[in-house]
Parts: sequence; C-alpha cells; structure tokens
Amino acid sequence: MAFDNFVIPESAISCLLVALIVAIEQKFPIKSSIDPLSMFRFLCQQMADKVLPASSVTQKDTNQQYISGALSAILLIAPVIVIVYLVRSIAALPWLFDAIVLFVSIQFTRDARVYQQVNNALENGKKQLARELLSQNVLRDTAQLSALGITKANIESRSLRRVYQQICVIFCFLVFGGVIALSYRLLFEASQAWNVKLNRFARFAYPTHLVCRILQFIPVRAYSILMLGLASPAQVLPSLKQSFNQTALCASHGQFVLYNMSIALKCRLGGSIMYAGEKRRRPRLEMNNANQNILLAKAPEPSFEHSLRLSKLENLALAALVSLLLAYTIMSIVESN
Repeated sequence: MAFDNFVIPESAISCLLVALIVAIEQKFPIKSSIDPLSMFRFLCQQMADKVLPASSVTQKDTNQQYISGALSAILLIAPVIVIVYLVRSIAALPWLFDAIVLFVSIQFTRDARVYQQVNNALENGKKQLARELLSQNVLRDTAQLSALGITKANIESRSLRRVYQQICVIFCFLVFGGVIALSYRLLFEASQAWNVKLNRFARFAYPTHLVCRILQFIPVRAYSILMLGLASPAQVLPSLKQSFNQTALCASHGQFVLYNMSIALKCRLGGSIMYAGEKRRRPRLEMNNANQNILLAKAPEPSFEHSLRLSKLENLALAALVSLLLAYTIMSIVESN
C-alpha cells in the first residue's frame, strides 16, 4: 500500500490488521445466531449424517471412510474458499476484505464468555448449570463431573481452544494470508464436528484432523512457550528439554499445551476422561527435572483461582502479542520511508 511517497509494507499491514481485529473481537464477537462458523458446523453435521450414518460405524472398508472424509471436507470447504479468493482478487480494498475474513476466522470471545459463566455458576454452587454450560464447549461427558472435574475441564478446554481457534488462525494469516487462515478455521470446525476421539469418526475425520495438526504444530508450541515464559520464565528451558525427552509430549499438541499450562498455573491438569461413556486414559504429565518434580508434586488440584489466573495470563499473552505486532508495524513503516 502506498500514498504518494508514503509506503506501508504488506507485512506491516497484516500485523496491523491482526492487532486491530484481535482487539475488536474481544469487545464485539459475532453472535451465534449470525455466525457463519456456526452455520458451517451445522452443514458438517448434516454431511456426516448423510455420508456416515450411525449404522455404518462398524463397516470394515476403512479406506472408504478415509476417502469419504476427505471428499466431504473438500465439498464443504472448497466452494467457500474459491468464492472468497475470487472476491478478494477483485476487491478495491483487499486489506479491508482480509480484515473481514480474519474477524470471522478468529472468533473465540463468545466461547471465553461461556467458560466464565461456568466459573460463575460453580462459585454460586450451581453445579448442574455449570455442567450444561460446559457441555457447549467440550466433547467429554459432563453429566457426572464433580466441581473439581468441571473446573479442570473448563481450564483445559479454554487453554486448548484459545490456541486452536485464535493463535493458529493468526499464524496462518501472518504467514500464508487470509484465505489460508479461513481454510484452516473451516478445517478445524470440520474436525470438531467430526471428532476423531469418537469411534464413529475415527477414520472418517482423520484427513481433516491430520491437516489441522500440521498447521497447528508451530503456533501451538510457540504460544505454549510464550504462556509459560510469562508465568514462569525459569521453567521454559527445563520444560522444552522434558518435552523432547517424552514422545507423548512431543507428538501431541494437546498434551504439550496442558503440560506447559500445568506448570504456568501451578496446578494439576490431565488424567482420565470420558467420551460417549468410554473411559480414555491420557499420558501423565511427568517431569524429570528435580525442581519441576517438586513443583508438580506439591501442585494443588485446579480451582476457581486457577481459572482466574488463566484468564489474566491469556490477556497478558494477547497484549504482548499485539504489542510485538504493533512494534513490528512501526519499524517496517519507518524503514520503508
């Protein structure tokens, strides 16, 4: 972008847009009744019901399920992306169109408010209400969760969704552009509607799950390290060493995030979990470093205070990210002029 002799690099425009849209989304999230992503999730569910009815879960042709899942994702996502790409190519103000696409793709604040409502319900002793609210954002069974289980699930889900729904979108936008950022978010929504943790979608959802994992690899680790660095800088290097030493932590995005969040919040996360009545055991978050072993051994179970600490830490991380983007924008403009 240029105004006579005043030039703004494209990279600076992208950083400025991210900083502005993150701030706007925090204050003015899209209502669920008009959210395009909500409509897309509904379409994904309808597609799954047509292509993979419950009666076909036991079919032996696994290759067919992989192919069906990949084709379903392409049929749902490709038309949207083609339209967005074509409209952007003829837009008079491409940066404004990118801002709109980013705003739609980066939605998380509405979910964050639900997590806060869960905390408020627990604080007021309304466990049943807390379970119902939590079930909106988690796949796990919530009907039998205790107050401790609700708090832990709330913290874990919020930690994971923040990085998957916002940080990964920001990464894709800055590195690849708005079209790829939207593509990732649609893939993520499809992978949530067809969750591989459910036996029905274990093979059908694998293609979308795999692509999401590839795009999430760098931002998940960068954000987790940032959060840990803001909360406890001295634990960053030991945490990284431990992550590389344990295959489960190195390979699993979710375990990597929860491992670092357990250190940052100084509480115990992870443990067994129930999906559709089936108990799943997740790898324990163990540390070899002596000081860190003592830290986790003495760490309490998650509580309302830890939820508040997570909220403050997330706000601090977003503020740091926005500040870095604005600083880069200013430096780029000064260098270009």
